[in-house]
Amino acid sequence: MCFKKPVFSTGHISVLLITILWGIIIADIKGLIQVLDPAYKSSGFCISTKENQGFNSFELCFYFDLCGAALIFLAVNTVGRVG
Repeated sequence: MCFKKPVFSTGHISVLLITILWGIIIADIKGLIQVLDPAYKSSGFCISTKENQGFNSFELCFYFDLCGAALIFLAVNTVGRVG
C-alpha cells in the first residue's frame, strides 16, 4: 500500500505556529491586542515572585535539563561501549 507524501511536514507546522506566536507577542507589545498579563510583560516568565528575585524557574529548568542531558550522554556512551 502506497501513501501520498503529506503537503505539510511537522517542521512546516512548527515554523507556522512559532511565527503565529511571535506575531501575537509583537502585536501585544505594539498595543494592537492585549493577550499578555501586565505582570508577565514587566517580569517575564522566569521570575517566580517579585519578593524572591534570587530564585527563578528558568534557572531551575536549566539545572534539570543539564542533569537530564548528562544522563542521556552517559547512557549513550555506556551503551555504545558495552555492545
